[in-house]
Amino acid sequence: MTLRDTMQTCEECGQDFVFTVEEQRQLQKRGQEIKAPALCPNCRKAEKSDRPSEQRESSKAPESSDLPEGVKLIGHVKWYSPQKGYGFITNAKGDEIFVHRSSLSAGVYRLDEGERVEFEEQQTEKGPEAINVAPLGK
Repeated sequence: MTLRDTMQTCEECGQDFVFTVEEQRQLQKRGQEIKAPALCPNCRKAEKSDRPSEQRESSKAPESSDLPEGVKLIGHVKWYSPQKGYGFITNAKGDEIFVHRSSLSAGVYRLDEGERVEFEEQQTEKGPEAINVAPLGK
């Protein structure tokens, strides 16, 4: 099964949120059905804080460097300079990921600020870098 970040809408507050590959992988590791949550992370957190402490679960999403090769993520372009040939993407967790022009998909020559993109992440000596970056629109 191919895991991908997917956009969802919270049934409680109506905000859009990303059901991340990291969350899907955690469900898979626990042998649970990979089903998008009905609530956004903020509403889930509020719901958890309303429960008695013995009912709370602790779970930490794996770092993106723990993801297998080829996993597609969704993020937004923080900024990109065609003149410089690089910029940064913000992933679902809010981390900034470097992107170089050589990592853009064929036929893509620029990225617009705020644009949604699909990408893979790889670890380099300097930190995480986005590769195979493809625009999804705003």
